[in-house]
Amino acid sequence: MKFSPRQREALAIIAAGGIIPGLEKEDGGWYARWRAADASVDNGWIDEFVRRFTVTRLSEDAEDQRHETLHDAWLLALRSRTGLVKWDAAECAAFSAELAGWSGNAAEDRAARSAIRFKFGPSAERGGEFEIACGTPAGARGLRALGQAAWVWRPL
Repeated sequence: MKFSPRQREALAIIAAGGIIPGLEKEDGGWYARWRAADASVDNGWIDEFVRRFTVTRLSEDAEDQRHETLHDAWLLALRSRTGLVKWDAAECAAFSAELAGWSGNAAEDRAARSAIRFKFGPSAERGGEFEIACGTPAGARGLRALGQAAWVWRPL
């Protein structure tokens, strides 16, 4: 498959962990979108590529499902085909503002994520059973980065 320069740029940003989730107002409602942490990047391909590999049968039609909370609706919409979040507009606006504040340090979080190292191997304490280990990250940014890594890799 041949990719355009913009598509290759989007894939490089995704591979480097330079993406963050958001909630954006668009024509027709509020949408869960994946975007680059760097505000100067065109996000069209980023959302499309991430969504292509995260949609599941349970999440593809998220907007038609019943959700207990806005957070639940948003998380599932991040993995749906359209990203549409059917929820109260005022609550969506407030949550979108919270997300913008949370993602404000995304470039620093990216550096903290790249400092996390996982080790996979036999454990002496467990009689040679294989385990995944990770040192404790330093500081709040390191702990947040570990939480972000858990989003990507569910066994964490």
